[in-house]
Amino acid sequence: MPVQSLKFVQAAGVIVHELDEELFLLHPDATDVLHLNPVAVLIWQRLATPADLADLVGHLHGLFAHAEPQLTADVAPVLEQFQQHGLVVEAH
Repeated sequence: MPVQSLKFVQAAGVIVHELDEELFLLHPDATDVLHLNPVAVLIWQRLATPADLADLVGHLHGLFAHAEPQLTADVAPVLEQFQQHGLVVEAH
């Protein structure tokens, strides 16, 4: 299902490692580590509570002066990547 229509939250059990102000995530059942860029870190932090794509874009829009359509184009792939790696789950 497209990420645009769902609310997500951080999955339980995700291993988070911070090193020199960089963030690395690993799902306990996975073998690959995901290195987050600074914007992805902000998205991850916001997903501590349930949020949908519009919530995330609004959050970043409040921090950056980028146009919302560009933010949507930037945030959606990050959210999809989090979903593919099992780092977020659908919030109910």
